[in-house]
Amino acid sequence: MPASGNNWSIPVVCGLLYSLNLGYARLGGLFYVATMNRYNVPRNQASRPYFLTYLMKCLLSPLVGYLGRKYGECLITTMGAILSALGIGVCFLVEEIGLLTFLWGGIFGLGSSMSTSLLAKIISDHIDDKNLAKATGISLGGTGIVAFLLLYLSDILLEKYSLSGTFLILSAIILNGVPLGMYLIYSDPKRNSKIVQEMKNKTLFSNVSSVTDKIIEPTEQDHNFPNSARKSTNYIELSDLEEIEHSKTEFSSSTSQKQNSALKSNQDDYKTRNPSSEDKQLYKGFRFEPREKNAVPLLSKITEKSFTTPISKRDSMLQNFISYFRVFWNPAYCLMLVTQSCYFFTMATVLTIIADFSLDKGTASNIVIYVLICLQVTDTIGRFGLGWVTDGGYLSNINFNALCFSSLGISSVTLVFATSFNELMTAIAIFGIICGGTTIVFPGIICQFIEEDQVTMALSARFFLTGPMFLTSSPMIRIFREKMGSYDGIMYLMAILSFLCCILTLLIPYVARSKMKTSL
Repeated sequence: MPASGNNWSIPVVCGLLYSLNLGYARLGGLFYVATMNRYNVPRNQASRPYFLTYLMKCLLSPLVGYLGRKYGECLITTMGAILSALGIGVCFLVEEIGLLTFLWGGIFGLGSSMSTSLLAKIISDHIDDKNLAKATGISLGGTGIVAFLLLYLSDILLEKYSLSGTFLILSAIILNGVPLGMYLIYSDPKRNSKIVQEMKNKTLFSNVSSVTDKIIEPTEQDHNFPNSARKSTNYIELSDLEEIEHSKTEFSSSTSQKQNSALKSNQDDYKTRNPSSEDKQLYKGFRFEPREKNAVPLLSKITEKSFTTPISKRDSMLQNFISYFRVFWNPAYCLMLVTQSCYFFTMATVLTIIADFSLDKGTASNIVIYVLICLQVTDTIGRFGLGWVTDGGYLSNINFNALCFSSLGISSVTLVFATSFNELMTAIAIFGIICGGTTIVFPGIICQFIEEDQVTMALSARFFLTGPMFLTSSPMIRIFREKMGSYDGIMYLMAILSFLCCILTLLIPYVARSKMKTSL
């Protein structure tokens, strides 16, 4: 939750980053045909780079969440933009399909995951919970529109510059994500609070330095100390303060008579005063070493400590690393992981088959494009237009999400029974609006039921299970379309998944409360 007000420029910037990366990922259908012609490879090899992009984005999301929490979400997002541009740009030089698979599927897939997986957390840092669904809709709403603009642009570029030239131009376009990421870094509230804290520390240090000017250091002659006994250092670990106090005690007891006589004989030459609390803290920052006979036991303690410290640091680093992934042991988050991954899988599957599904329903090939446009536009309307339902308090995030999942299941079945073009377009429009409304409340549900220190990992890895689910897409299409003759079985399966997600969503609050009682 933001410390002061909502920064509405952040959802807009995040929306541009979403549009660039997700829009490029949706170009796979167009590039798939061009790749077969450019590299003279069969369909299964030509599809690998573009299939691998989605797979990498989902499977690497936990790693991105770990990096974001360790180094900062905005920095990792900016690095992802650089990596995406690099992966696509080098494709300009590629003459072999295997290298193209590595660059587009691997490097661009990793960069896309880094650029988009943490954006939901960045938005939640700048927008309060009451407006989070609305802000999420703004950030995701333009993805479909930009995808169509990129599709039209890429079609022109392929005709004029071929596939390799298109890769080079697209890499220059996606490089605009770098200044967008830099804007996020500049606006990061954590960075700004850190700068303020550093300024406060500098002010405190200058005040302490002014105190040291008032302290008069005795001379060697007055205290009769040998050179080896008056060495000092101005650094010390906080964990050694007790040993320093012990050394100061030994030091003062062994030299008290000499100090008293020296101060007595020179009391007119020095100004003395009682140290304040700030000065006492200052004294702890300096270490006066005792005489040689008293130095041995203190040295042995420090030597013993130097052997035990690295072990404790290694244990601490291991515990910190494990704590980053602690959210996966949260049963409430596991339910969110299943429901949100199933949604993404359902949406991606329908986007893949809807054109061919429409042809099976008797739609003319020259107007199939309108089916795709209808799905993308209505999805955008749902993302922009349904945020007010939860932000206005009419329904909770859980109830609204459950309602959307149940409606998604009903609309999937409705698509099967559509017999005319008008019925098909109506069913697809309802399906698209519900899809848009479903996705905008996902970040709000996670922020509501997950601990603050685990939100970064939870938001970035919420589609993690979609990666393994994608592995079933090709066999599923082959079984239902090629062997059974239609996509109706896939639509029924998507409906079953949606109804299951509705039930699991309603269980999330009860599981979260049960976990809270158990932890107490």
